[in-house]
Amino acid sequence: MAAMLTETLKSLRREGVNVGRLTERQIEETFKLVDKGVTAKEAVPKIWVWLAEHEEATAEEAVKDLGLKMITRKQLEDVVDRTVKENIELITKRGEEATNLLMGLIMRQVRGKVDARLTNKILKEKIQKHLREKQKKR
Repeated sequence: MAAMLTETLKSLRREGVNVGRLTERQIEETFKLVDKGVTAKEAVPKIWVWLAEHEEATAEEAVKDLGLKMITRKQLEDVVDRTVKENIELITKRGEEATNLLMGLIMRQVRGKVDARLTNKILKEKIQKHLREKQKKR
């Protein structure tokens, strides 16, 4: 979290965001929301940009207004299942090498609302399941 704090603030400052408006309370609240699983760490820059523009607001208000609340595991699995089904030919052709491409497709849909490691784990499980089923049919 320390690296995120320094690097993210530095990056936002370079982009012209007035990070000096952020309060310690807002930064602390943001980290607590990430720790509690309310939002993903990938959402932090967006939250801080919003907070810099809404000085009196809370991190929770930013998450709500930006729609960055984490989705449920079931919702994530539905997105992964749909993506796997839509790309079954790619998986059949490339096997586990399709993981990175599919991960990119999934993250475009859910970035900031999921834990990327959990998403990757679920995706790999679904791809392996498909490949096992395919081998059984042979």
